[in-house]
Amino acid sequence: MRRLVYLLVFILSLAACNQPQVQLAATATPLALVAISSPLATKTALLLPTATQTALPPTATREPTRTASPSPTRTVTPLPTATATPSPTETPLPSPTATLPPPTETPLPPSPVPPTATVVVAAGQACARPVNDYDRVTIGRHTVSARTAGMLDNAQALYGGRGSMRLLIQGSYAPGLGASFGTHDGGGAVDIWAVYPNNTDQLLTDIPQMVTALRQAGFAAWYRPANMLYQGMFPHIHAIAVGDAELSEAARAQLTGEHGYFRGRNGLPEVEFAGPDPHGGPILCDWMREMGYQTSSSQTAPTAACQPPINDYTRVTVNGHTLNRRTHVMLQTAQALYGGPGNLLTVTQGSYNPGTSASFGTHDGGGAVDISIRHPSTGALLVDGTEAMVRALRQAGFAAWYRAPGDLGPDSAPHLHAVAIGDAELSEAGQAQLTGEQGYFRGRNGLPQPEYAAPDRHGGPILCPWMEELGYADLR
Repeated sequence: MRRLVYLLVFILSLAACNQPQVQLAATATPLALVAISSPLATKTALLLPTATQTALPPTATREPTRTASPSPTRTVTPLPTATATPSPTETPLPSPTATLPPPTETPLPPSPVPPTATVVVAAGQACARPVNDYDRVTIGRHTVSARTAGMLDNAQALYGGRGSMRLLIQGSYAPGLGASFGTHDGGGAVDIWAVYPNNTDQLLTDIPQMVTALRQAGFAAWYRPANMLYQGMFPHIHAIAVGDAELSEAARAQLTGEHGYFRGRNGLPEVEFAGPDPHGGPILCDWMREMGYQTSSSQTAPTAACQPPINDYTRVTVNGHTLNRRTHVMLQTAQALYGGPGNLLTVTQGSYNPGTSASFGTHDGGGAVDISIRHPSTGALLVDGTEAMVRALRQAGFAAWYRAPGDLGPDSAPHLHAVAIGDAELSEAGQAQLTGEQGYFRGRNGLPQPEYAAPDRHGGPILCPWMEELGYADLR
């Protein structure tokens, strides 16, 4: 009987060993010992409850140390993946500011054309033939073709200065811009902000080099001073990619039209803005000739002093003041000759303005103009630059003087006064400022009033051959 009892106890013990343990007494094996027998010891110790807890999560039954049978339900099973691999919500996200590029450095979108096909043949090579690639790419927030982008990069290499040919304020394929006259409706047209990229100060001293580099890279390019076309306009360089297959009609006219680049003009057909090229005429590369481009035989050199003025007395409005077209073109020529930070097209009093007592009648007819000497953007008086301004006006065909404060009385403001030599519509007082007793050709300041009359502070007149043909002479 005793043997039978022992046998029954043994059988019951065996059955108990094959049942899952769902209760763990406070005296159970310490967690540290359980973790030692697990291949995931360091992570298991973080997830198991403490020894004082009475219930284990269901996964506790799958620990290798608790398996007593090779049954499939007893095979070693890894703990939940959360214990081995961090959850996506636990992975630190990169800072957005660390991955977003600055607005002016927006990366170009992927292109099916290999990257080497979207650059010019040789960066920094004048007259390099542009690639024939019209895939759309983005520079900043502006769209251009890959052909135009490659030409801009070549221009940057040719220029090598502190400005950026990729600092665009307007790109291509942008129809409906009233201030652009339709030139940006198609491809190949860009406006480049003529400022330092870091602080937006104007790059006035770099303008000639930037324009030349753009022309060497295949663009028709001109500098547009601040407020030239409308009040509030940013100073910029306007450029048209020569030979672009997607140019708008207006852009094509800026190349070969009556006021186009290849005719030695500034690309602006509007009467109040049209004028000679202020940068010396086009650069004609061999590949342009192959495409049929050529320069006009009637092209003049606007940056050469003493060019005879045009004979056109159509009335135009400049900065709100009336001039004739002859005077306006002479001002544009003077601006090209001057090339400084001021704007000789900032007219403060025009012609055909009778009854202004402070002007002594000089503005009653045509050819007379007063010009601001203030910086077009900052408003600072450019007194130190008045000699250069007066010289450029005289080389363009004006009798011109700087009127300093007090020259015309205690309340007179500083400005430039100019009279277009040979103008057929000059007033009597305007003509006297040329050849009268106190006139320009007599080496005087043009003011007949005894209290204001004085010698010419700018060194005397410039006498051009066309002036002599009209009967003018040095009367000093």
